[in-house]
Amino acid sequence: GNSIVAALKFSAALLTGSSAMFGEGFHSVGDLINQLALFIGIKRGTKQSDRRFPFGRGKERYAWNLVAIMIVGFLGGITALHGFRAIVDGHIPDYLEKDKIVFSAGAISFSSFWIVQFVLGASLLVEGYTLWVAKKVVWKQKGEKSLWKYVHQSSDPTGYAVLFEDIVAVFGIFIAAAGIWLTASTGNAIFDGIAAMCVAALMFGTAIFLGRIIMVLIAGRSSAELEGEIAQFIQGHPSVERVHRISTEIRGAGVISADVWVEFKEEAIFHHISNGFQKSPLDTPRAVVEATYGHVTGLVDTLK
Repeated sequence: GNSIVAALKFSAALLTGSSAMFGEGFHSVGDLINQLALFIGIKRGTKQSDRRFPFGRGKERYAWNLVAIMIVGFLGGITALHGFRAIVDGHIPDYLEKDKIVFSAGAISFSSFWIVQFVLGASLLVEGYTLWVAKKVVWKQKGEKSLWKYVHQSSDPTGYAVLFEDIVAVFGIFIAAAGIWLTASTGNAIFDGIAAMCVAALMFGTAIFLGRIIMVLIAGRSSAELEGEIAQFIQGHPSVERVHRISTEIRGAGVISADVWVEFKEEAIFHHISNGFQKSPLDTPRAVVEATYGHVTGLVDTLK
C-alpha cells in the first residue's frame, strides 16, 4: 500500500510542483522503509538461540526498529527543508493554474489541480484500509487493556508502530489537502509550504515517540505485570515462605528472562527429609545436605 501511495504522491509532486505532495511522498517512503525494517527485524529476531546468542536474537528486532525510525526522522528533515525553501523562495505550484493540462490520454485529460485531488483521494483510501487492518491486529493483541497500557507493557512494538504510522499518515493526507485547498482558494502558495513543514513535524513526532519506546526495550526494560504474576504464582506454593525479589528483563518479542529469590519453609523441608521421602539413608551430614539440596532443587523445578 505504501509503495503505491509513494509512487502516486511523487508523480503528483513532479507534475504539479506541490511541496505538500513532495513531503507526503517522503512520508510514505518513510513508512515503507519502516515496515520493511520491521519485517527484517521479525525474521532475524525469531532465529533460534545458539552458543553466540544463548538468549536468542530477539533484541535485533528492536535494533531494526530504531534504524527505521532514524531514517523516518532523516526524511522528515528533508521534507521540512523542502517546505521551508518553498516558502522562502516563493515557489508557485502549478496546480494554481487549474486549467493547465499536464496529462492527457485520448479524450481524457487532467489538470494539475485535479491530479492532486485524485492522488489525495486514492492515498486516503489506501492509508485508511491499512489503518483499519493495523487497528484490528492491535485490538486483538491488547485484549482488555487500554491502548496506552498495552504500548507501555508490550514486548513487541511491531503492531502499534504500524498503527501509529498509519494514523499519522491519514493525518498527513488531511494536512496536505488543507494546505493545497487553502493555496488554491487564496492564491497564496505559502500554505502549500506550511503543509509540507507540518507533515515533516508529524514525521519527527512519530520518530521521537516510537524511538523513546524502542530505546527502553533495547536497554532491557522490566515487566512489572509479569513480576506480579510470578510473585502471585510462587507465593501460592505450600512450601514457599516468601518471595524476596523478582527481576525481569525483556529480551525480545515475547521473550522475558526472570531471576527469582525465594525462601522456602524450613519446616516443610524438614518434614520431607525426616519422614523418609528420600531414597538414600540419612546416616551422615553429607547425606542430610544432599537430601535437602535435592528436595529444594525439586521444588525449584516445580516452580519453573
